[in-house]
Amino acid sequence: MRIHVVDVAPGSGAGDHRWDRHTRHVVPAVGDPAREAALARLVHRHGIDLVVPTNPDELIDLAAAATSFPPGVDIVVSGTAGLVHARDSFHALRRLARAGIPTARIATPSDYLDQVGGPDLPRERLALMPRSAWQADQAVPLLDPRTLDHASFGDAYFVIERPPGPHWRVLSPGLGESSDGLDGVVAALGPAQGAASRAVPRRPQILQLATESVRALQVTGPVELTVAEDECTLRVTGVVPGLTAAFTHSPFLLDIALGLVVSD
Repeated sequence: MRIHVVDVAPGSGAGDHRWDRHTRHVVPAVGDPAREAALARLVHRHGIDLVVPTNPDELIDLAAAATSFPPGVDIVVSGTAGLVHARDSFHALRRLARAGIPTARIATPSDYLDQVGGPDLPRERLALMPRSAWQADQAVPLLDPRTLDHASFGDAYFVIERPPGPHWRVLSPGLGESSDGLDGVVAALGPAQGAASRAVPRRPQILQLATESVRALQVTGPVELTVAEDECTLRVTGVVPGLTAAFTHSPFLLDIALGLVVSD
């Protein structure tokens, strides 16, 4: 398999040994209107049949530009609707809650006292979460809610209550546009980052909740979800569309997402 890598500036990463194994091309930066057209020309020129975006900032643009690529080219990305629904974690969790799916309790910084429980809630259960789904790993504990400076964070963050039970990470390579029912769902389930490894006694229920969440958000491509146990209730605490770094720990699912193998 020949791999073509794109970058935005000549010489970037030249000292990285990984470049030695790939053919490298320079294209316009993410956000440049000429980027998608340049990628399409590159794909056509070299007979590339699989495009794997690794920059989350370009997922929506590539999904929207999929029809501009030559026929037969697969782009490993969800449809535009799913990406729009999931890119803002605050809105994604609210959308899931409106669909009847249990989620972590959330609030904007300015109204968290009423919606999340106020200063009587255990401090270790509150965190400030970036609204961008792809920055979820940058959440910080909110050790004293009463000292939160609303103006410092504005609309870029929201307050989330983290359930006290174990957190589980669910990876799915994608449900597909025509998937209806659980038979075709393939997913990996394991402890979220920082959680202790343990058995998963509620595996079917966790996978069911993750599947319902993905469908409610219309995410059809690769996705990573976090589900937490809150006493007797399972709650969704995060949805990250795209091929996240966690997929590198599940080679089989990564192969499915890339179309290298077909799931049963």
